[in-house]
Amino acid sequence: MSCVPFGFLPVVLFDFARLVAPRVSTRRLVLGAGAGVLALVILVLPAFTATRYADYSLQTFGVPTADDLSGRAAPVKGAPQLPQ
Repeated sequence: MSCVPFGFLPVVLFDFARLVAPRVSTRRLVLGAGAGVLALVILVLPAFTATRYADYSLQTFGVPTADDLSGRAAPVKGAPQLPQ
């Protein structure tokens, strides 16, 4: 799977909604198509998108993330350390 289909998904949803509900305003259809794709990315695929993005954003500002709190990011005992 690639990210290319996600770029076309709002257009497809807009065209489909235009066929199903032709009297609905263009603005509402555009907002609905965009919100549908955003909801898909955040609610259905959170481990690949929203969760990683949120973790990296928090790391930028020095906030502990889930990896930091769970101890998975801690170095292994006895493993050689790289010079800093």
